[in-house]
Amino acid sequence: MHRLVLSNPFVALVAPILLGVLAHKLLSKRRASAQTDAADQHPGTPSPPIQPSGNGFDVFLSFRDVDTRTGFADYLYCSLVDVGIHVFMDNNEPRLAERLSEEFMQAISNSNILIPIISKNYASDKRCLQELVCMMECLKQQGHRVCPIFYKVKVAEVRYQQGHFEEAFRNYERRRFDPEVVAKWKKALAEVSCLKGWESEKVADGREGELVKLVVEKVLKELKKVKELVGDDYLVGIDSPVEEVMELVNKNASATLRVGIYGIEGIGKTTLAKVIYNKLSDLFVHRSFIANIRESCECDGINYLQNQLIFDMQKEKNQFCNNDEGIECILSRFKDEKVLIILDDVDTTDQLKALAGNPNWFGSGSRIFVSTRNESVLDKARVDIKYEHKQMHEMHSLILFSRHAFQRDYPPSEFLALSRLVVSTTEGIPLAVKDIGSFLCEKPSRVWRETIQKMQNISHMAVQEKLRIIYEGVREGRRNTEDVSSVNPAMPSPSISPSENDYEVFLNFRGVDTRRDFTDYLYYSLVDVGIRVFTDDDELRVGERLSEDLMQAIRNSNILIPIISVNYASSKWCLDELVQMMKCKRRLGHIVLPIFYKVEPTDVRDQKGRFGEAFHYFGRRFDQKFTKEWQQALTEVSSLRGWQFANGYEGELVNSVVQDVLNELKKVVELDFSKNLVGIDSHVEEVMKLINNSSGATLCVGIYGRGGIGKTALVKVIYNKLLNQFEHCSFIVDIRESCNRNGISYLQNQLIRDILRRDIRLHNKDHGIRIISSELKDKKVLIILDDLDTTDQLAALVGNPNWFAPGSRIFVTTRDKSVLVRASVDIKYEHKEMDEEQSLILFSRHAFRSDSPPSEFSALAHIVVSITGGLPLALKVVGSFLCGKPSMLWQEMICKMQNMPQNDVPKKLMISYEALEEDQRQMFLDIACFLIGSDARIACYMWDACGFFVRGGIEVLRSLLFISIGDNHEFKMYDQMRDLGRKIVCAENYHKPHQRSRLWDYEEALDVLESKKGGGRIEAICLEEGDSNYIYDQGSCTFVDEQFRNLSNLRFLHMSDVNLRGDYSDSFSQLRWLKWGKCASNFEAHNFHAAELVILDLSGSSISDVWQGWHSMMKAEKLKVLNLTSCHSLKRTPYLSAFKRLEILILRDCSELEQIDNCIGDMENLVSLDLSGCSGLKKLPLQMAKLEQLKELLLDETAIQEIPSFISSLKKLEMLSAKDCKSLIGFPNSVSGLVNLSTLVLSGCVELATLPHSIQFLENLRCLLLRSCQQLREIPSWIGNLKLLTQLDLCGCSRIQQLPPQIGELKQLKELLLDETAIQEIPSFISSLEKLEKWSANNRKLTL
Repeated sequence: MHRLVLSNPFVALVAPILLGVLAHKLLSKRRASAQTDAADQHPGTPSPPIQPSGNGFDVFLSFRDVDTRTGFADYLYCSLVDVGIHVFMDNNEPRLAERLSEEFMQAISNSNILIPIISKNYASDKRCLQELVCMMECLKQQGHRVCPIFYKVKVAEVRYQQGHFEEAFRNYERRRFDPEVVAKWKKALAEVSCLKGWESEKVADGREGELVKLVVEKVLKELKKVKELVGDDYLVGIDSPVEEVMELVNKNASATLRVGIYGIEGIGKTTLAKVIYNKLSDLFVHRSFIANIRESCECDGINYLQNQLIFDMQKEKNQFCNNDEGIECILSRFKDEKVLIILDDVDTTDQLKALAGNPNWFGSGSRIFVSTRNESVLDKARVDIKYEHKQMHEMHSLILFSRHAFQRDYPPSEFLALSRLVVSTTEGIPLAVKDIGSFLCEKPSRVWRETIQKMQNISHMAVQEKLRIIYEGVREGRRNTEDVSSVNPAMPSPSISPSENDYEVFLNFRGVDTRRDFTDYLYYSLVDVGIRVFTDDDELRVGERLSEDLMQAIRNSNILIPIISVNYASSKWCLDELVQMMKCKRRLGHIVLPIFYKVEPTDVRDQKGRFGEAFHYFGRRFDQKFTKEWQQALTEVSSLRGWQFANGYEGELVNSVVQDVLNELKKVVELDFSKNLVGIDSHVEEVMKLINNSSGATLCVGIYGRGGIGKTALVKVIYNKLLNQFEHCSFIVDIRESCNRNGISYLQNQLIRDILRRDIRLHNKDHGIRIISSELKDKKVLIILDDLDTTDQLAALVGNPNWFAPGSRIFVTTRDKSVLVRASVDIKYEHKEMDEEQSLILFSRHAFRSDSPPSEFSALAHIVVSITGGLPLALKVVGSFLCGKPSMLWQEMICKMQNMPQNDVPKKLMISYEALEEDQRQMFLDIACFLIGSDARIACYMWDACGFFVRGGIEVLRSLLFISIGDNHEFKMYDQMRDLGRKIVCAENYHKPHQRSRLWDYEEALDVLESKKGGGRIEAICLEEGDSNYIYDQGSCTFVDEQFRNLSNLRFLHMSDVNLRGDYSDSFSQLRWLKWGKCASNFEAHNFHAAELVILDLSGSSISDVWQGWHSMMKAEKLKVLNLTSCHSLKRTPYLSAFKRLEILILRDCSELEQIDNCIGDMENLVSLDLSGCSGLKKLPLQMAKLEQLKELLLDETAIQEIPSFISSLKKLEMLSAKDCKSLIGFPNSVSGLVNLSTLVLSGCVELATLPHSIQFLENLRCLLLRSCQQLREIPSWIGNLKLLTQLDLCGCSRIQQLPPQIGELKQLKELLLDETAIQEIPSFISSLEKLEKWSANNRKLTL
């Protein structure tokens, strides 16, 4: 992994540490000198005694002096101490005692985290091995965390005692050490090598500073888990009760105090106690928080709680026969110790007497807090202080309620009155406020009113009765929700409380295989970046079937991750959970991302190998019904995109999983947030107010502001708002870039095409102006011109209001206000920066996937927001970059940004760029310079051939908002990000383009080639002057071999209307992508051998079946993509026989193509075949049945009369489109075999009279488009069987008079279009389609 070295912040970080190291070394020498003197005077004396007051350490370091004492271990020690961690480190180099002293063993036992630094000579010191044995015993018996560092040694050498470790143990054998002792040492080494830790040579390329930072960060996280209790995420109104209690306690600072907190159920006593515990825990070495005593005492008895108290404070387990023994043990252990104890939910005085019956049991200054519902318990126990925790006042209640009901601090205006009524019925009881808020979240107002009415009829303070209403409502909701399983509950799985079952990720795994290592590592890595994870351990369960709570946890999680290992199939629970996961994927659209951990996906699919042996052996005990379900689930999951891990670095796998999960979760969140753009409403209102004052006139409105301020987002919202008021509309994006690349005539034609819906070939700009001004003068239009940068562009497109009918609206966005001034637009509007509140919301959505930062990041988030200056793009990019990052990296980011001018957006974006891996940078620059608008799936073939880590790189770029991918798989990019990428390339050499890696400007590229200056630095070139489809040709250009000869590293070449002449035997050896548009029919290039070519695009060329260039191109045996769009002279495809590895074949708009040759059947890897627009093609060859990998088949506008019956052989087909096949009359019943088909397009098939009965068996079908099927008379009742259908388009089916009621069963349907049908009444079942977002009937559109 390549990592960025941040020089200045790194120096700032390391400098004080190095000073600390030097100071510590001086002290170490003095200590070592003193200890050596003591050893000389008293030979055989054990290691220096540890003072009783200092034996409670956070971390114990074990290391071999000669290897690391003066270097790494010292550095780690100082770094830990610098952040306030208490570390025990033995400084005595001569180890004279044979055994560890009692004090040393106590130091290990009393430390929370044990870190052995295992180096090459570690095993040659028996004291190191003794410490390691003691550490592993503490791990097993007391649950200590052991975090090993393998310093310049391999884990295998430690585990199997190889190399220096083997030599050390041979030495012990020669010296005749006790074999039993030696065996213990070997076992300890083997055990520690299986633990999660760090290998110094594999962390940050062996940089010890980076390793130390990682260790310190991990230790801080682990200590935080040990020391702190996690309180409620939505704490409201807690500060004043905490202050009141602390004020009472502080009046008697030196005395041992017992403080009683009492109040009604649900009032928040436990929360108050948790906050107090977190506030005081750092002041006490011995501390314990015992929760839910009332219930625990009933289940386990008081002795269990006494033992828990002792274990929490001394990490020792004890067995008591009765209460008195427990009391005696507590009294003897802690009478001189200052302790902090929380006893939560006590309900009898006896419980209190058995745990903390007398203040004299503990040392002076101890604090014991007791919470109870019953004040009399405190009176009988005669506690020192009593505090009544009362109800919240109305304002705090409203805030708490709003956070759970609306995920914000205040209700929206339309729900304000209802919210106040609800809050008044809760009587300030936090539990009722939270649960009722969560229950009413996203519920319609009808449910709110029903709940208020029920609550108002309940007597004062009847908390249980009010909560019963909520839980009954939840159960009723579950009964109305589609259940993904039909199991009968038996003994329950681990309990999931109603407030805890909303997870983002559900982990399913086999405990014996991965619980203690990989799964544990993955779980904590996900949690560390703020992801809510439910992890279910198959070995902790007793029941035979999955409980409703566990199934709810699966349903309520966004992402389901099964970790499939060797013994996975020997667990019924794992298999049952997998069945539910796959049902959720099919029926509810869940994301399932499998990890094949040391198993082959094919073994999982076919249940073979060791995996299959486990499955078949285990499956004998169960009914065949279960085993068939399990087999189907295993087959389905094995075909999904996920991760396969056989060997290598688990850390890298975990990082990849975490990154992908974050990306998927951000997509889910972005879908929600896109409907509620931050801070846009006020701008829209202001602009609309300005234009409404001149409703009858044609208006040109100019919107100006800085780059990245959100001008495009604003005009998109305005466009969508006005769209239905205009018949003629056009939205032209990114005019500045398009004009530079394609010329103004290209944009004029786009405007004409959008308004008139036809293409016109333009001679020049003036011709375009004449067409626009004459053809559009009677049309009321809505036009958006986005990102203009010159007045000439505006003049050429909408130069005069008289070109359009009155009432027309033209909106122009630009960074340059002077453009609008010179053009004399009617209205100018400045789009200003977001205010701080809106900025924080937008930033938080990208950094934390919520509207506000968590408390621990609140201060840092506010600083970052203030530095970005209210620029939406900067807020989104920086937020995305910091998402899931530790606070240390936030601080480095802030330090860098504070040194930059607030308005310098590119420099701030550069921070994110510099943090990319090298492959990711190269991909970003390729997209910025050449590939915006290109198909991402095709581009990936080039990068994969170059050895880039493609999938991970794309996901990183998407997650950081460097790029996005549109609905048609095209690359999209903010223009500021595009400009950033191009500036980076220009900075490679501002004055000498031939010294740059990429040449995208036609004039610069032409100059480099004509001057023959090009060299090995150049990797990609574009030689396209612009899109000339809509202007008369300017003539072709010819290049010779000498101009390309020195381009030894050229991997991407895009040229159009270009001829090549000469001998190219020494050229193009690294070329991966050749995009040669308008290639001439005569091929004059000799020895054109691009052996590494994977993408060949000859779109719009005059080539024929006998084109001479085929001889050269057919030698590209590695070719994966062949694009022959609009090659109108092609009639057959004999050349395909050479391309055995082809995966994408595009023959779109080859209008003269009459036959697909049989050799297509040899392309066993083909996944996409596009024959759209091949109007002369009447049938498909039978050999296509061999295309078992085919996922996409496009037959639009062909002359095919019937879909062939062999279609059923294409088991992996996901999309089948036969749009506008005017001759299509038949559709085979064999289509039912397309088990993976998700999209079926039959729009415009005017002769299609009936839908085949077999379509009902396409259980994965999500999109069915039947627009303008004019002969179609009815939709069959079996349509209700398509449970996953989300889109149904029947527009223009003029003979359909009614719909079957079974459509009401399509619970996933989001879009239903019924325009221009014979349907007269809106179907009553519309109300039962719960997820319907958009529907239209006879041109009446409604978005729900």
